[in-house]
Amino acid sequence: MIKKTLLLIACAIVSWGAMQAEIVTINGVIYDAGLGQALVKGCEPGIKNLVIPAQITYNGKIFPVTSFFGDGVANNTELETATIDGSEFSVTSRSFKGCANLKKVTLLEGVHYMGAWCFEGCVSLEEITMTNSVKTLGYGAFSGCVSLKSLTLSNSITKIEEYAFNECKALTHINLPPNLETIGQMAFNGCSSLRKISLPTTLKKLDHNTFSKSGLRYIYIPEGITEMGFAFAGCKELRVVSLPSTLTRFQGFYSCSGITDVECRSTTPVKPTYDFERDVYQHAQLYVPKGCVTAYKRSGVWGNFIGITDDYSPFPLTDTTGDKVTDVSDANRTINMILGRSTDKHHRDDVNRDGTIDITDLNEVTNEILGK
Repeated sequence: MIKKTLLLIACAIVSWGAMQAEIVTINGVIYDAGLGQALVKGCEPGIKNLVIPAQITYNGKIFPVTSFFGDGVANNTELETATIDGSEFSVTSRSFKGCANLKKVTLLEGVHYMGAWCFEGCVSLEEITMTNSVKTLGYGAFSGCVSLKSLTLSNSITKIEEYAFNECKALTHINLPPNLETIGQMAFNGCSSLRKISLPTTLKKLDHNTFSKSGLRYIYIPEGITEMGFAFAGCKELRVVSLPSTLTRFQGFYSCSGITDVECRSTTPVKPTYDFERDVYQHAQLYVPKGCVTAYKRSGVWGNFIGITDDYSPFPLTDTTGDKVTDVSDANRTINMILGRSTDKHHRDDVNRDGTIDITDLNEVTNEILGK
Protein backbone atom coordinates (compact mmCIF):
# COMPACT_ATOMS: atom_id res chain seq x y z
CA MET A 1 0.00 0.00 0.00
CA ILE A 2 2.84 2.40 0.90
CA LYS A 3 4.72 1.62 -2.33
CA LYS A 4 1.56 2.20 -4.36
CA THR A 5 0.99 5.55 -2.65
CA LEU A 6 4.57 6.68 -3.26
CA LEU A 7 4.31 5.68 -6.92
CA LEU A 8 1.12 7.70 -7.33
CA ILE A 9 2.78 10.73 -5.71
CA ALA A 10 5.81 10.43 -7.97
CA CYS A 11 3.64 10.17 -11.07
CA ALA A 12 1.67 13.19 -9.94
CA ILE A 13 4.86 15.24 -9.49
CA VAL A 14 6.13 14.25 -12.96
CA SER A 15 2.77 15.01 -14.55
CA TRP A 16 2.57 18.37 -12.78
CA GLY A 17 6.07 19.29 -13.93
CA ALA A 18 5.25 18.27 -17.48
CA MET A 19 2.16 20.44 -17.46
CA GLN A 20 4.13 23.38 -16.17
CA ALA A 21 6.87 23.22 -18.84
CA GLU A 22 6.32 24.06 -22.52
CA ILE A 23 8.69 24.08 -25.47
CA VAL A 24 8.74 27.54 -27.02
CA THR A 25 10.66 28.82 -30.06
CA ILE A 26 11.31 32.57 -30.30
CA ASN A 27 13.61 34.10 -32.95
CA GLY A 28 15.07 30.71 -33.66
CA VAL A 29 15.97 29.94 -30.03
CA ILE A 30 14.27 26.96 -28.39
CA TYR A 31 13.25 27.33 -24.74
CA ASP A 32 11.83 25.10 -22.06
CA ALA A 33 9.44 27.55 -20.37
CA GLY A 34 7.80 26.79 -17.07
CA LEU A 35 7.95 27.15 -13.31
CA GLY A 36 8.56 30.88 -13.70
CA GLN A 37 11.72 30.65 -15.84
CA ALA A 38 12.96 29.70 -19.31
CA LEU A 39 15.88 27.42 -20.11
CA VAL A 40 17.64 27.37 -23.49
CA LYS A 41 17.33 23.91 -25.07
CA GLY A 42 18.99 24.77 -28.36
CA CYS A 43 18.31 26.61 -31.58
CA GLU A 44 16.79 25.93 -34.97
CA PRO A 45 18.95 24.80 -37.93
CA GLY A 46 20.55 27.65 -39.87
CA ILE A 47 21.12 29.96 -36.89
CA LYS A 48 24.63 31.43 -37.11
CA ASN A 49 24.32 34.33 -34.67
CA LEU A 50 22.78 33.15 -31.41
CA VAL A 51 21.18 35.86 -29.27
CA ILE A 52 19.85 34.91 -25.84
CA PRO A 53 17.83 37.70 -24.18
CA ALA A 54 17.42 38.35 -20.48
CA GLN A 55 13.75 37.38 -20.67
CA ILE A 56 11.04 36.15 -23.03
CA THR A 57 7.30 36.77 -23.13
CA TYR A 58 4.98 33.82 -23.75
CA ASN A 59 1.21 33.64 -23.36
CA GLY A 60 1.24 37.06 -21.75
CA LYS A 61 3.76 36.00 -19.10
CA ILE A 62 7.36 37.12 -18.66
CA PHE A 63 9.94 34.38 -18.13
CA PRO A 64 13.53 35.28 -17.12
CA VAL A 65 16.06 33.27 -19.14
CA THR A 66 18.35 31.74 -16.53
CA SER A 67 20.52 29.03 -18.10
CA PHE A 68 20.86 26.28 -20.65
CA PHE A 69 18.91 23.02 -20.47
CA GLY A 70 21.09 19.93 -20.62
CA ASP A 71 23.99 20.38 -23.05
CA GLY A 72 22.48 23.54 -24.55
CA VAL A 73 23.88 24.10 -28.05
CA ALA A 74 26.84 21.74 -27.68
CA ASN A 75 28.34 20.41 -30.93
CA ASN A 76 26.38 22.89 -33.05
CA THR A 77 28.71 23.49 -36.00
CA GLU A 78 26.58 26.24 -37.57
CA LEU A 79 27.00 28.83 -34.81
CA GLU A 80 29.52 31.61 -35.45
CA THR A 81 28.67 34.15 -32.74
CA ALA A 82 26.77 34.13 -29.46
CA THR A 83 25.50 37.01 -27.33
CA ILE A 84 24.04 36.29 -23.91
CA ASP A 85 22.13 38.73 -21.75
CA GLY A 86 20.56 37.99 -18.40
CA SER A 87 20.09 39.20 -14.87
CA GLU A 88 21.37 35.91 -13.41
CA PHE A 89 22.34 33.70 -16.35
CA SER A 90 24.51 30.59 -16.03
CA VAL A 91 26.57 29.28 -18.93
CA THR A 92 26.25 25.71 -17.70
CA SER A 93 28.65 22.80 -18.15
CA ARG A 94 29.34 21.74 -21.74
CA SER A 95 26.72 24.16 -23.09
CA PHE A 96 28.94 25.26 -26.04
CA LYS A 97 31.29 22.29 -26.08
CA GLY A 98 32.43 21.32 -29.55
CA CYS A 99 30.91 24.31 -31.39
CA ALA A 100 33.70 24.10 -33.94
CA ASN A 101 32.84 27.26 -35.93
CA LEU A 102 32.01 29.55 -33.01
CA LYS A 103 34.28 32.59 -33.36
CA LYS A 104 32.99 35.28 -31.00
CA VAL A 105 31.11 35.25 -27.68
CA THR A 106 29.78 38.25 -25.78
CA LEU A 107 28.60 37.79 -22.19
CA LEU A 108 26.65 40.87 -21.11
CA GLU A 109 26.10 42.17 -17.57
CA GLY A 110 24.28 39.63 -15.45
CA VAL A 111 25.97 36.47 -16.73
CA HIS A 112 27.56 35.21 -13.53
CA TYR A 113 28.61 31.59 -14.02
CA MET A 114 30.70 29.68 -16.55
CA GLY A 115 30.55 25.96 -15.92
CA ALA A 116 32.98 23.10 -16.49
CA TRP A 117 34.07 22.51 -20.10
CA CYS A 118 31.54 25.14 -21.28
CA PHE A 119 33.64 26.12 -24.33
CA GLU A 120 35.85 23.04 -24.56
CA GLY A 121 36.94 22.25 -28.09
CA CYS A 122 35.62 25.48 -29.64
CA VAL A 123 38.57 25.43 -32.01
CA SER A 124 37.59 28.60 -33.90
CA LEU A 125 36.85 30.77 -30.86
CA GLU A 126 38.98 33.93 -31.18
CA GLU A 127 37.22 36.49 -29.02
CA ILE A 128 35.23 36.40 -25.81
CA THR A 129 34.00 39.44 -23.90
CA MET A 130 32.77 39.25 -20.33
CA THR A 131 31.77 41.76 -17.67
CA ASN A 132 32.67 41.78 -13.99
CA SER A 133 29.41 40.00 -13.15
CA VAL A 134 31.08 36.67 -14.00
CA LYS A 135 32.16 35.15 -10.68
CA THR A 136 32.92 31.53 -11.55
CA LEU A 137 35.19 30.12 -14.26
CA GLY A 138 34.76 26.36 -14.32
CA TYR A 139 37.05 23.37 -14.75
CA GLY A 140 38.35 23.16 -18.32
CA ALA A 141 36.17 26.10 -19.42
CA PHE A 142 38.31 26.99 -22.47
CA SER A 143 40.31 23.79 -22.81
CA GLY A 144 41.30 23.16 -26.41
CA CYS A 145 40.29 26.62 -27.68
CA VAL A 146 43.31 26.69 -29.98
CA SER A 147 42.38 29.96 -31.75
CA LEU A 148 41.84 32.08 -28.63
CA LYS A 149 44.54 34.78 -28.63
CA SER A 150 43.63 37.31 -25.96
CA LEU A 151 41.29 37.55 -22.99
CA THR A 152 40.50 39.87 -20.09
CA LEU A 153 38.91 37.97 -17.24
CA SER A 154 36.22 39.36 -14.95
CA ASN A 155 37.59 41.16 -11.89
CA SER A 156 35.10 39.16 -9.78
CA ILE A 157 36.81 35.83 -10.42
CA THR A 158 38.92 34.65 -7.47
CA LYS A 159 39.71 31.15 -8.72
CA ILE A 160 40.75 29.75 -12.09
CA GLU A 161 39.89 26.06 -12.04
CA GLU A 162 42.08 23.23 -13.29
CA TYR A 163 42.54 22.87 -17.07
CA ALA A 164 40.72 26.19 -17.65
CA PHE A 165 42.97 27.20 -20.58
CA ASN A 166 44.63 23.87 -21.25
CA GLU A 167 46.19 23.69 -24.73
CA CYS A 168 45.11 27.21 -25.75
CA LYS A 169 48.06 27.27 -28.12
CA ALA A 170 47.38 30.71 -29.66
CA LEU A 171 46.91 32.55 -26.35
CA THR A 172 49.43 35.39 -26.21
CA HIS A 173 47.85 37.72 -23.66
CA ILE A 174 45.55 37.35 -20.67
CA ASN A 175 44.68 39.83 -17.92
CA LEU A 176 44.31 38.00 -14.62
CA PRO A 177 41.81 39.35 -12.04
CA PRO A 178 43.40 41.59 -9.37
CA ASN A 179 41.81 39.55 -6.54
CA LEU A 180 42.72 36.13 -7.89
CA GLU A 181 43.55 33.70 -5.06
CA THR A 182 43.96 30.33 -6.79
CA ILE A 183 45.10 28.99 -10.15
CA GLY A 184 44.42 25.27 -10.52
CA GLN A 185 46.69 22.56 -11.86
CA MET A 186 47.16 22.47 -15.64
CA ALA A 187 45.24 25.75 -15.96
CA PHE A 188 47.63 27.11 -18.62
CA ASN A 189 49.29 23.85 -19.63
CA GLY A 190 50.41 23.85 -23.25
CA CYS A 191 49.80 27.57 -23.86
CA SER A 192 52.83 27.64 -26.12
CA SER A 193 52.32 31.22 -27.39
CA LEU A 194 52.00 32.74 -23.91
CA ARG A 195 55.24 34.70 -23.52
CA LYS A 196 54.56 36.66 -20.34
CA ILE A 197 51.98 36.96 -17.60
CA SER A 198 51.52 39.25 -14.61
CA LEU A 199 50.57 37.38 -11.45
CA PRO A 200 48.46 39.30 -8.88
CA THR A 201 49.73 39.75 -5.34
CA THR A 202 46.63 38.03 -3.93
CA LEU A 203 47.92 34.59 -4.95
CA LYS A 204 49.23 32.40 -2.11
CA LYS A 205 50.54 29.36 -4.00
CA LEU A 206 51.20 27.95 -7.45
CA ASP A 207 50.21 24.33 -8.03
CA HIS A 208 51.84 21.60 -10.09
CA ASN A 209 51.83 22.18 -13.86
CA THR A 210 49.94 25.48 -13.65
CA PHE A 211 51.99 26.84 -16.57
CA SER A 212 53.65 23.61 -17.71
CA LYS A 213 54.82 23.49 -21.34
CA SER A 214 53.81 27.12 -21.84
CA GLY A 215 55.85 29.62 -23.86
CA LEU A 216 56.71 31.87 -20.90
CA ARG A 217 60.05 33.64 -21.36
CA TYR A 218 60.25 35.16 -17.90
CA ILE A 219 58.26 35.11 -14.70
CA TYR A 220 58.20 37.44 -11.71
CA ILE A 221 56.54 35.70 -8.78
CA PRO A 222 55.02 38.33 -6.48
CA GLU A 223 55.47 38.69 -2.76
CA GLY A 224 52.83 36.80 -0.81
CA ILE A 225 53.20 33.45 -2.53
CA THR A 226 54.45 30.94 0.03
CA GLU A 227 54.31 27.63 -1.85
CA MET A 228 55.12 26.55 -5.39
CA GLY A 229 55.00 23.10 -6.92
CA PHE A 230 56.31 22.16 -10.38
CA ALA A 231 54.28 25.05 -11.74
CA PHE A 232 56.56 25.66 -14.74
CA ALA A 233 57.56 22.10 -15.62
CA GLY A 234 58.67 21.73 -19.21
CA CYS A 235 58.81 25.46 -19.99
CA LYS A 236 61.60 25.21 -22.57
CA GLU A 237 61.49 28.94 -23.38
CA LEU A 238 61.79 30.11 -19.76
CA ARG A 239 64.83 32.35 -19.32
CA VAL A 240 64.46 34.61 -16.28
CA VAL A 241 62.88 33.78 -12.92
CA SER A 242 62.39 35.94 -9.82
CA LEU A 243 61.39 34.28 -6.55
CA PRO A 244 59.72 36.18 -3.66
CA SER A 245 61.03 36.58 -0.14
CA THR A 246 57.79 35.04 1.19
CA LEU A 247 58.48 31.64 -0.39
CA THR A 248 58.81 28.89 2.23
CA ARG A 249 58.54 25.81 0.04
CA PHE A 250 59.02 25.14 -3.66
CA GLN A 251 59.83 22.18 -5.87
CA GLY A 252 62.06 23.72 -8.49
CA PHE A 253 61.90 24.10 -12.24
CA TYR A 254 61.75 20.61 -13.70
CA SER A 255 62.88 20.36 -17.33
CA CYS A 256 63.57 24.11 -17.66
CA SER A 257 67.11 23.89 -18.98
CA GLY A 258 67.08 27.26 -20.76
CA ILE A 259 67.03 29.42 -17.62
CA THR A 260 69.71 32.13 -17.74
CA ASP A 261 68.85 34.23 -14.67
CA VAL A 262 67.45 33.31 -11.24
CA GLU A 263 66.70 35.98 -8.66
CA CYS A 264 66.05 35.12 -5.01
CA ARG A 265 64.61 38.06 -3.11
CA SER A 266 64.85 36.41 0.32
CA THR A 267 67.80 37.16 2.60
CA THR A 268 67.44 33.63 3.97
CA PRO A 269 68.04 30.90 1.36
CA VAL A 270 65.02 28.63 0.88
CA LYS A 271 66.09 25.32 -0.61
CA PRO A 272 63.99 23.80 -3.42
CA THR A 273 63.03 20.16 -2.93
CA TYR A 274 64.10 19.43 -6.50
CA ASP A 275 67.33 20.51 -8.20
CA PHE A 276 67.57 22.83 -11.17
CA GLU A 277 68.76 21.27 -14.43
CA ARG A 278 72.54 20.82 -14.61
CA ASP A 279 72.91 23.35 -17.46
CA VAL A 280 71.28 26.01 -15.30
CA TYR A 281 73.91 25.69 -12.57
CA GLN A 282 76.68 26.03 -15.13
CA HIS A 283 75.35 28.89 -17.27
CA ALA A 284 72.77 30.87 -15.29
CA GLN A 285 73.42 33.86 -13.08
CA LEU A 286 72.02 33.80 -9.53
CA TYR A 287 71.03 37.18 -8.07
CA VAL A 288 70.62 37.56 -4.30
CA PRO A 289 70.02 40.48 -1.89
CA LYS A 290 72.91 42.73 -0.92
CA GLY A 291 75.34 41.05 1.46
CA CYS A 292 73.86 37.55 0.99
CA VAL A 293 76.27 36.01 -1.51
CA THR A 294 78.16 33.99 1.12
CA ALA A 295 74.95 32.65 2.68
CA TYR A 296 73.75 31.37 -0.69
CA LYS A 297 77.12 29.88 -1.61
CA ARG A 298 76.99 27.84 1.60
CA SER A 299 73.37 26.75 1.08
CA GLY A 300 73.24 23.41 -0.71
CA VAL A 301 71.44 23.75 -4.03
CA TRP A 302 72.19 27.46 -4.40
CA GLY A 303 75.89 26.84 -3.93
CA ASN A 304 75.87 24.84 -7.17
CA PHE A 305 75.47 28.02 -9.21
CA ILE A 306 78.82 29.05 -10.69
CA GLY A 307 77.76 32.69 -10.92
CA ILE A 308 76.31 34.37 -7.82
CA THR A 309 76.04 38.14 -7.42
CA ASP A 310 74.29 40.83 -5.41
CA ASP A 311 75.15 43.46 -8.02
CA TYR A 312 71.67 44.12 -9.44
CA SER A 313 68.19 42.71 -10.05
CA PRO A 314 67.27 41.34 -13.50
CA PHE A 315 63.77 42.85 -13.21
CA PRO A 316 62.38 44.79 -14.95
CA LEU A 317 63.86 42.65 -17.71
CA THR A 318 63.75 45.54 -20.20
CA ASP A 319 65.61 47.90 -17.85
CA THR A 320 68.92 47.93 -19.76
CA THR A 321 70.16 51.12 -18.08
CA GLY A 322 69.65 49.78 -14.55
CA ASP A 323 67.48 52.66 -13.28
CA LYS A 324 64.53 50.36 -12.36
CA VAL A 325 62.22 51.69 -15.09
CA THR A 326 61.80 50.99 -18.80
CA ASP A 327 61.72 54.12 -20.94
CA VAL A 328 63.23 55.71 -24.05
CA SER A 329 66.71 55.67 -22.51
CA ASP A 330 66.60 51.86 -22.52
CA ALA A 331 65.55 51.87 -26.18
CA ASN A 332 68.38 54.26 -27.04
CA ARG A 333 70.92 52.09 -25.24
CA THR A 334 69.72 49.02 -27.13
CA ILE A 335 69.89 50.86 -30.46
CA ASN A 336 73.46 51.98 -29.72
CA MET A 337 74.42 48.40 -28.85
CA ILE A 338 72.94 47.08 -32.10
CA LEU A 339 74.72 49.75 -34.16
CA GLY A 340 78.00 49.19 -32.35
CA ARG A 341 78.12 52.73 -30.96
CA SER A 342 78.77 51.46 -27.45
CA THR A 343 81.11 48.86 -26.02
CA ASP A 344 79.70 49.18 -22.49
CA LYS A 345 78.01 45.81 -22.79
CA HIS A 346 76.21 44.37 -19.77
CA HIS A 347 74.48 41.03 -19.26
CA ARG A 348 71.09 42.76 -19.11
CA ASP A 349 71.54 44.28 -22.58
CA ASP A 350 70.59 40.91 -24.04
CA VAL A 351 66.95 41.49 -23.05
CA ASN A 352 65.51 38.21 -24.33
CA ARG A 353 68.58 36.21 -23.26
CA ASP A 354 69.11 34.54 -26.62
CA GLY A 355 72.84 35.22 -26.72
CA THR A 356 72.77 38.18 -29.13
CA ILE A 357 71.77 41.85 -28.99
CA ASP A 358 69.61 42.62 -32.00
CA ILE A 359 66.25 43.94 -33.18
CA THR A 360 64.36 41.34 -31.11
CA ASP A 361 65.75 42.93 -27.93
CA LEU A 362 64.69 46.37 -29.15
CA ASN A 363 61.21 45.01 -29.84
CA GLU A 364 60.97 43.74 -26.26
CA VAL A 365 61.95 47.14 -24.87
CA THR A 366 59.59 49.01 -27.21
CA ASN A 367 56.64 46.75 -26.41
CA GLU A 368 57.22 47.28 -22.69
CA ILE A 369 57.27 51.07 -23.14
CA LEU A 370 54.04 50.87 -25.19
CA GLY A 371 52.43 48.56 -22.63
CA LYS A 372 52.03 45.66 -25.06
